[in-house]
This record gives sequence, structure tokens and C-alpha cells, in this order.
Amino acid sequence: MSQLDDIVGSVMQKLNDLGVANDTILVFSTDNGAENFTWPDGGQTPFAGGKGTALEGGFRVPAIVRWPGKMPAGKVENSIMSGLDWFPTLVAAAGNDNIIDELKKGKQIGDRTYKVHLDGYNQADLNTGKGPSKRNEIFYFTESTLSAVRIGDYKYRFTDQPNGWLGATEKVDWPILTNVRLDPYERTGLSNGKSGSLAYYNWFVFEFWRFAFAGRVPDGGVARW
Repeated sequence: MSQLDDIVGSVMQKLNDLGVANDTILVFSTDNGAENFTWPDGGQTPFAGGKGTALEGGFRVPAIVRWPGKMPAGKVENSIMSGLDWFPTLVAAAGNDNIIDELKKGKQIGDRTYKVHLDGYNQADLNTGKGPSKRNEIFYFTESTLSAVRIGDYKYRFTDQPNGWLGATEKVDWPILTNVRLDPYERTGLSNGKSGSLAYYNWFVFEFWRFAFAGRVPDGGVARW
């Protein structure tokens, strides 16, 4: 921790020396949850699981952002945001808030044309306190396996990893469902073997999809499934 503090301090000192500290967006975060399977040499997390798992301990990470004069100092934000959102957000901050659509149609940069779909959202309004998060969903991949999906407050997990990242990934017979707003540590959503989280069975059958798709239909449209 002391070494990490020194490194961050050296970056801040360099920005101050260059006279650009107040014109620079500084983001401090990480690409995955704590690597806790080599404890005590690895990291720690209050959440279930760790790096390499589809539990919150493998995906939910802190992000500290500094942008003087633009972002409210000391604000704590608990909305959904993904690392995928940083590219379009930072490009928007640099002056182009239409980069997602431009790349989707095809954008020439230098002597090359790039035509790609970005999975990220421009979260400029969220970060500057002007509006809510544009993201309502998170897809949890463990390696190449889609292991869970979060929609709003509800997380729907298709696999179980009782022995962590280095253990086997098991498909459950019934999806493991957790309200991660009420239960961020996934205590009620932990499966009892391969049967999954049957405690949520009735709620899931009758209520989940109604909540999951609420508000996702374009204005004037009709939901059909």
C-alpha cells in the first residue's frame, strides 16, 4: 500500500510540475477484483469470490476519479458503470461526444477507417453530476464463458465456482438469482450445489422479467416476447 501511494503521488507531482494537474482527468481503478486465492500475499475483498469468478468479488472494483472544476469533489456514486464506459466517456471529455455512433458507421482516423461497435456508454453526465448512469446492465464473463448478467438491481448467474478461479466452473441446473442492491455480498444467492438458488424460484418465475425489461422499450413501443 505504501508503494502504491508513492507511485500515485509521483504521478500527481509530475502533473503539478507540468502545470496540467487541474486540466487532467485522473482515474484510479483496476481491471478485476482482488486476487485472494494466494492469501495473505494476494488482495482482500469484502465481497464473495475474487479474481476470475463471476461473483461480485471478481468484478466489483473501486474507481476514484479527479477532474477539478468538472466533477463534484467528495461525491460517492453507486450507479452501475463499467470499465468499457471509460473510452467513450474520456473521448467525450476531449470534445467528441458522438464517437460511439461515428465508429459504428465507420470513422477514418489518419489513413485507416475503423468500423466497430463499442459496448461502452458515454458516462459524462454521471461523472459530472448532471444525470443518471446510462448503463442498466453488466455482462460477467469468466474467460470466454458468459457466467452472469446483471439487470438493474438483479444479478442472474449461470455458473458456480465453489473453489474459485483455479477450480472447476460448473453450470447450475437453475440460475442463481440475487438482488445485489439489497445483498451485495451475495449471501442469499449462493447456490447449494448444482441445484442453484431455488429460494428465489417463485419470485423469478412471476416477477423477474417484468422488472428486467421495464423501461427498456422505446417511447411509444410495445414490448413483445
